[in-house]
Amino acid sequence: DAVLTPAEKFGSQYISDRFLPDKAIDLIDEAGSRVRLQHAALPEEAKELDKELKALMKEKDTAIRSQDFEAAGGLRDREVELRAQIKQITERKQEENKAKAESGDASGPTVVEQDIADIVAAWTGIPVDKVSSDEGTRLMDMEETLHKRLVGQEEAVVACARAIRRARTGF
Repeated sequence: DAVLTPAEKFGSQYISDRFLPDKAIDLIDEAGSRVRLQHAALPEEAKELDKELKALMKEKDTAIRSQDFEAAGGLRDREVELRAQIKQITERKQEENKAKAESGDASGPTVVEQDIADIVAAWTGIPVDKVSSDEGTRLMDMEETLHKRLVGQEEAVVACARAIRRARTGF
């Protein structure tokens, strides 16, 4: 529920090629997929072992090609050992996630407002800090920002900033 409002706000503000219910649903769907993929990946310690395993397999293939079967046998033993360690780590992680879900601590990975902002930034090319910055502070600082770019246009800057603030606040 906490991401529905940001999805609607960011969707209507930054994505112009679709209409609103579809925009918000697509943003939430994309963010949910991304979060799920991030949590489904191997744990960090298993990733390191996986890199080591890949290097070991290349080394074993080289040993086999050069017909050094004694070294290849030792490397195969190390490969089996690494695979067992990776399997043990992933099983432990799955058990922890299952225990959390059963105890009610966590229902799995959740999508937060920052995930929605990241998706909008990826789709539009607008940097994340610009997407998620508070609009109220942007409106308050608008005159200063315009003064940096427009020199000698005091009255025009004030009038434009006032009109934009009025339009954005709904008055």
